[in-house]
Amino acid sequence: MAKYDSLRKPKRDAELFRYWKGHQELSQKEIGKHFGISHARVSQILKKEGGKNASEGN
Repeated sequence: MAKYDSLRKPKRDAELFRYWKGHQELSQKEIGKHFGISHARVSQILKKEGGKNASEGN
């Protein structure tokens, strides 16, 4: 089974965004390694989660 299935992805994505906010000195490659995903996927998640937070006023 995949490390993150479709039911856990929203939670992982939110966790990744919080992790990035607390560790902005890390590269997307380093964050991806921490979560077991590619740097390209990290970029996609940050864009998606950042958009959610902007629209929610956070």
